[in-house]
Amino acid sequence: FREEVYGLERPLHDLARYFESAASGHETRRRILMLWGPPGGAKSTIATLLKRGLERWSETDEGAVYAIQGCPMHEEPLHLIPGRAGGDGVDLREKVRQYTGVAVEGELCPLCRFRVEHELDGDFSRMPIERIRLSEARRVGIGTFAPSDPKSMSMEMLTGGINFRALEQHGSDDDPRVLDWAGEFSKANRGIFEAVELFKNPREFLYGFLTLAQERQFKVGKFGFIDADMVILAHTNESEFRAFMNDPRNEALRDRLITITVPYNLRVSDERRIYEKLLAQSAGGFHVDPHALAAAATVSVLTRLEEHPELAPVEKLRLYDGQEA
Repeated sequence: FREEVYGLERPLHDLARYFESAASGHETRRRILMLWGPPGGAKSTIATLLKRGLERWSETDEGAVYAIQGCPMHEEPLHLIPGRAGGDGVDLREKVRQYTGVAVEGELCPLCRFRVEHELDGDFSRMPIERIRLSEARRVGIGTFAPSDPKSMSMEMLTGGINFRALEQHGSDDDPRVLDWAGEFSKANRGIFEAVELFKNPREFLYGFLTLAQERQFKVGKFGFIDADMVILAHTNESEFRAFMNDPRNEALRDRLITITVPYNLRVSDERRIYEKLLAQSAGGFHVDPHALAAAATVSVLTRLEEHPELAPVEKLRLYDGQEA
């Protein structure tokens, strides 16, 4: 974030604490991370930087991610290990935990379970594994969902639906091979899911997010709950956030949010750096007065400051910027 976001040290600190806690296995991993604040406060920028950073991380040796080859959800290979194998009652997952210290959580998706049972004769060790690179463009481990016209929205946009061409081939709508697996929940598995303007979604969509966050599962048609593992990163504007939080009907989802306020920048020096960054991204070739950016930054910050009974606005501005009043 160092060269892209300025004046937001506290929100970024809270963001890092969330990931640290969730990665340690605490209950924060079963919460929706909600960024809220006024328009133009860099919420979308933070989300975009997290996605780009995750893509670059998965390209490194240290950030390597492996998945079951051919799985539409890029499934965690450890899900192949059964809890108990054969009739001897041996809990293989417990043995893995004792040997490696890794607790295996989650079950195979319906398609991979079908492959193990019908194509590999139950021998999960023969299932091929591959390394994947997370990519939003290729819809691998990074998903994004934004609300649209309510009349055209369907839960299948999130959970996936039936592939009718495959239905003609396999003949039954409870065969996992007929699922299209095109929903954003499936594509974001193993990575990050960005929910744009979360509270503009219909209520049934919000319940889907609630189940995914709390149970780490989602439901598709005639199939049971499907396990999923991802960070749910949502963001919304201040007015919609306050309206949602004040509605008693939203108590269940409200308790599943970890909120981080992303306010306007209140430091002139950081505001000027924002303008310099935007100018550097433009085609250039024009003259900017040496004091123009400082003047624009000063005016912008002054419009964001509340009145103080003992300090003049300019004095307050200087104090926020670390200057002597």
